[in-house]
Amino acid sequence: MAPIPVVAPTIIRFSMHHNVPGGRQMTCVHDVSVDQFLGGRTAAVIAAVPLVVGSYQQRICGSQAPQVVFTGANFLDLDSLTGHGGFIAPIAGKPVTGTGSFTLLPPEVCYLLHKQCVHNRQERNGRTYMSGVPESAVDDGGVVVPATASAIAGNFNLWKDDMKTGTFFPPATVALRVVHVAGHTGTPVPGYPNGKPNSWSSSDVDSFQCDAKVATQRRRLRG
Repeated sequence: MAPIPVVAPTIIRFSMHHNVPGGRQMTCVHDVSVDQFLGGRTAAVIAAVPLVVGSYQQRICGSQAPQVVFTGANFLDLDSLTGHGGFIAPIAGKPVTGTGSFTLLPPEVCYLLHKQCVHNRQERNGRTYMSGVPESAVDDGGVVVPATASAIAGNFNLWKDDMKTGTFFPPATVALRVVHVAGHTGTPVPGYPNGKPNSWSSSDVDSFQCDAKVATQRRRLRG
């Protein structure tokens, strides 16, 4: 994954934190565009952040297995070098976990959600991984039960749609986005033959799709 952009216009980057079994933590990164606002950029970020997090809790966390617990989010405004950032605790009155009784697969086994977007051949769709997969949701070949895959993607699409209703944050145009590298410095450095990324663009997430098979993202689940 590319490093955090120096400047990605209109983007607020969210790191959604969850506790998962085994004393581990899971972090899911999402980018949200807030590109029209009243009262200044910082005021818009401060107002938008709890709305994004509250909707995430309602749509995503409320459908998780009870062993997966949302603990809050870090956010950073990437619109400028002086962008506002911080941590927000779970929104009161919104779920931090789901209900039910499930035996889960190990925490490194995840649903893989693809963020489908319009992009050119030098860019990619986005993705995110979600731990907390019940044993009953996957067959012996690692294939996710179709009804479960549809439900998981549906919950993420509801979250995406919340932000595009036009009533989510009325002073602003808000959308879930995928951030793309748009340019490089041209000076080779280790790991970056074309130079480090120095400019960025973004595309609206058109839909989420849950991969047919489970996946792993160990780097986000070590502990």
